[in-house]
Amino acid sequence: MFRQGDSVKKGFKFALLLPLLFLSGFSLPVSLYADGGVVIDYYGETGCSHCDTFIEKTVPQLEKDYGLSISVNSFDILDPDIYEECERILSEKGYDFIYFPVVIIGNNVYQGETEIKTYLGMELDYFRMNSEYQPRKPVPSGGGDIKNSPLSSAGILKSASVVFTAGLADGINPCAFTVLLFFFSYLTLRKKLYSDFLKAGAVFIFAVFLTYIMIGFGFYTFLSKVVDLSGARIAVKITVTMITVFFAAASFSDYFKTKKGSSCGSSSVFLKLPASISTRIHEAVRAGVKSTSSLAAVFAAGIIVSVLELACTGQVYLPSIIYMLQKGDSGSGLLLLLVYNTGFVLPIISVYALLASGYRTEKISSFFQMNIHMSKAFLAAVFLLLAAAVWFI
Repeated sequence: MFRQGDSVKKGFKFALLLPLLFLSGFSLPVSLYADGGVVIDYYGETGCSHCDTFIEKTVPQLEKDYGLSISVNSFDILDPDIYEECERILSEKGYDFIYFPVVIIGNNVYQGETEIKTYLGMELDYFRMNSEYQPRKPVPSGGGDIKNSPLSSAGILKSASVVFTAGLADGINPCAFTVLLFFFSYLTLRKKLYSDFLKAGAVFIFAVFLTYIMIGFGFYTFLSKVVDLSGARIAVKITVTMITVFFAAASFSDYFKTKKGSSCGSSSVFLKLPASISTRIHEAVRAGVKSTSSLAAVFAAGIIVSVLELACTGQVYLPSIIYMLQKGDSGSGLLLLLVYNTGFVLPIISVYALLASGYRTEKISSFFQMNIHMSKAFLAAVFLLLAAAVWFI
């Protein structure tokens, strides 16, 4: 049996609690649930500005706005294992992976900045009012902010624009372009027949393009295995920024020197091929073009020239490859390599086309020498573009 005193005490305590429950809108069950916290799985890019903003600023603000404790499990979507895990989870929930960042909260999935901003507040409001996650919504047929995902078509297009511009700047890099002019000048002297010129020029261009693709793929594969971008993304970005800003400053310095009349090979110019490498390139060109046995010698000359030129062109190529690494998987990386090298050989193809249509190498060389300072300025601008791109594009 209950004692009468205990019953009175319990009734008195309950009477005291009733006004508090009424004033709080009967929110006691929600508060108790929130002590455990709302759990959000966030798949984004470690080190990216909007991802860091979400975790460091948006979530604390949401906690204040909705009076909830929010726990965020953050994952780097560019880690191959994490990416596969995210795809698997989305597939189990009936979603296709379209773009990131991805937020998984309770029964629902939201992809892209726009979807997250639109629906996350609704999810939290439902949780606050009902003490449980919102029921599953129909799988969305579209929408979202695909612009923020490097794996989306829009993201690839932005990345492709960056690497194409970098490749184009590298192609008119004076230390590479002067070698190109030397090759075609020597070729026009040795190959008297128009058909021989066309064939040798085409083979040389193909050799350069193929060699740079293979070199880039080698660097890309090596760096993807050696450099843990998921664990050192910020350090890599800082390193790339420091290198590219340094080369931008050197290019701007060369711009003013060449504008005042210094030649590309002048000792005062910073970014140039060492004299020993330049000599070896000229020897390779002469040996390849002199050969009358087959076009194989020209092809070999293109390979040798490409490898030796890397001492200069690698200043743009390597930071560009690191940028490609952080923009997606191996498939998109290979696509970006093709885009970069298309930009790189475009100046070579342009010179080849001009010579084939009757222009003289002396005229092209004179035009380039008069505007060499502009190529230095373009190169400096591209270095700054890469410095910014690793953070924002």
